[in-house]
This record gives sequence, C-alpha cells and structure tokens, in this order.
Amino acid sequence: MGVCGDRTIPRRRRAWYVGRALLGLSAGVCVGCGASSSAATTGTVASTPVLTLLKVSLSADTLSVGQSATASITALDQAGSAIAVGAPVWNSTIPAVATVSPAGVVNAVAPGRTTVIAEFNGRQGRTTLTVIQVPVSRVSITPGAARLVRGTTLQLAAVPLDFSGRALTGRTIDWSTSDASIATVTSTGAVTAVSTGTATITSSCEGASASAVVTITSAADSVATMTVSPGAASMIVGGSLQLSAALKDAAGNTVTRAVTWSASGLTGTNVVTVSATGLVTAVSAGAAIIEAFSEGQHGTATVTVSDAVDTNIVVTFAGPTENELTGDTLHVFAGVKSIDPLASVVATVGQLRTTLKLTHVGGLGGAVLWAGVIDMTDLPSGPYQVVVTATDVRGARGVGSRQFQRDTRVGKGGSGEVPKIK
Repeated sequence: MGVCGDRTIPRRRRAWYVGRALLGLSAGVCVGCGASSSAATTGTVASTPVLTLLKVSLSADTLSVGQSATASITALDQAGSAIAVGAPVWNSTIPAVATVSPAGVVNAVAPGRTTVIAEFNGRQGRTTLTVIQVPVSRVSITPGAARLVRGTTLQLAAVPLDFSGRALTGRTIDWSTSDASIATVTSTGAVTAVSTGTATITSSCEGASASAVVTITSAADSVATMTVSPGAASMIVGGSLQLSAALKDAAGNTVTRAVTWSASGLTGTNVVTVSATGLVTAVSAGAAIIEAFSEGQHGTATVTVSDAVDTNIVVTFAGPTENELTGDTLHVFAGVKSIDPLASVVATVGQLRTTLKLTHVGGLGGAVLWAGVIDMTDLPSGPYQVVVTATDVRGARGVGSRQFQRDTRVGKGGSGEVPKIK
C-alpha cells in the first residue's frame, strides 16, 4: 500500500497511473517529432508534375464534307494544372469520315461521326467530330428554255451547286412537269413533247430547285437551239466585233429566223453597244454579256473590253490646279502631247462628261490647250477627280487625271455668275 495525501493507494493502481503518464508523455514527444519532420520535408521537397489528363478540342466540332478544322490539346498534371508537353500522335477512329494530319489538321471526308484521338506518353484524349453533307444552295438547269416539235425528246441537265457555285456530286435530282399532257419528263430529265402548248419542267435537289420552260409546236422547223459565235471575245475601246447566231430545229437542221440582240454589263459602265444585226462596239473598259433571242431560244457571248492606252499620248493640266476649290462650274484646261492628230478630248467627273475644244488661253502665255466647263450643280461638296481622255485618229488613247475639291458654294452652273456660299 502507498500513501497519497490522506489517502492510501494500492500498489497495483499506482503502477497503472505511472504507466499511463509515461505513455502520454511518449505519445506527446512522438507527435511533436512527427510534425516537425513533416514540416521540414514539405518545406524542402516539391512534388514533380506528372501528366495525368489530355483534353482534346476542335476549332469546329461540326464540319461539312471538304472543310477542315484544327485540333489542339490541353495537358493537366495530378493537381489539375496545365503543363507543357510535346506534340501528340493524332488519329481518327473512322478515317473514312475524317482524317487527322500529324500537325492536328482535321479534314472532313464523308458524312458521319468519328472520334479524334491525341496520344502522348501513354495518355489519350478524345473528342467527337460530326461531318455533314455540303448543303445544296441552288440548282442549275440547262437549257433554261427550249422549243420542241411534238413527238420529239430533249435531254435536260441539272447540276446541284453549293453556296460558292461549285458543283456537288452524288446527289439525287427529282424531276417534275407542270402539265404531263403537254410535256413529260423522266427521272433522268428527258423531256418528251406530247402536244402543243407550254409546260414548266422542274428539277429539285435537297430543297433547292430550278425550272426550264418548254414550248411544244407542231412545226417541224421551229427553232430548238441557238449558238452565238464567238462565245467569248476581247476588244479594245473603240473597236467593233460582228457576232452571229446559228439557229437549228429539233432535228439539227439549220433554220433562218429573226434574231433580237441585247447587251448587259458585268463590270464597268456603258461597256458595249450592240446593233440589231449583232455588231458589238466597245465603249469603255469592263465586261459585258451579249444575248441573242429567237422563238424562245437564246444564246450568249461574253465580251471583255480594255483601254488602248498609248503612253506616247500625254495629258497634262493647267486647270483645275491640285485640290482646287470650285463652285458649280469646273473649268478644265488640258494640254495634250500626241504624235498623231487627235480625234477627241473628253473630260469626265463621275457621270458628268464634256468634250473639250482646242483653244488659245491668253492668261497662260498664249498656250494652246483643250478647254471646257463641267456643270457641278448636282454634285455634293467633297473631293473629286477629273479624268481627261485624249483619243487620236488611230483610236489610241491617253489618259490623265487631277483631283480637286467641290466646296460648299452655289451658283449657276456653266455661267459666269459668281458662286455664293450656301
């Protein structure tokens, strides 16, 4: 027995208390040592980033056949942080749908779905790509109009086009007629003339359509086709070209009929004119389409016109001066140096045009200049350019230009009245 204060503690129980105290002290010492060791380790040793996840992304996850996209990866370590890695190995689960180049360029091959895979150091990343068919924007049908003799057949052709005008292959074309009692059409576009009258033949493809008008006659020599020759030509301003139209009936025989001619511009303004006999005259630089019509048939020719600019014909300006302010009347004074005699000298400002006359200008030391005035009444204020074109007797041209400023004054165009501030 032992004594503690006034109480007596049995020896066994005292030993138990002492053991518990020593155990607590030992545990406290160990916990302190462990925490100190862990803190020291954390402060001196950093964890090494390890590639844990690859994420694949596409610049577009839906492509039309023929389009391409760029694939890229994002590499993450065990902490979810982005890390830099080298170039992965790219693949596609279905190359027939889309292929992937070593640089990660994805090319759409055929409609369907495929998985784009990136692999690096045993890790893979994946993403899904959908490839769709290129949509049909419009349908082109030829010929757009035809004249058939009753009982004959004409083969029409229809081509589906994308938004850029490129032909699309492998598409189904549906054909229909507005009146089968006048003309029928097969699934391949063959039109048969049944009875006299007019019918519309329509070709359709994936929501787009085009139509051709067929006129059925009973005359064996009606115009069925027309060809304009030449179909394309290049001209120089001032030149002329005779076009001809060859007309044939449904049997391929040449027929003679009245032909109507017309011209429409593609680029430029007032590029050509065409006479009732098909004679084309080049007026200004640009491009135009010449059309011929006869009994519902038509043919076309494309004409490109260029300027016959001769560097030996030199145009200079005495007026207007550079950036000259002008009221409602622009005075133009041009000097022209030319080996051959001049046929005309014309000044233009936009759509305004005037022919200059050869004159002596006393105020300029008696110089011989080509002079004229242009009425500026309808032009708003702002910068403009006057262009003088000199044409010699050979048809060669020399061109010069000068910028000037239309101010805010108003007067009476073409007169000597002093312009006033608006």
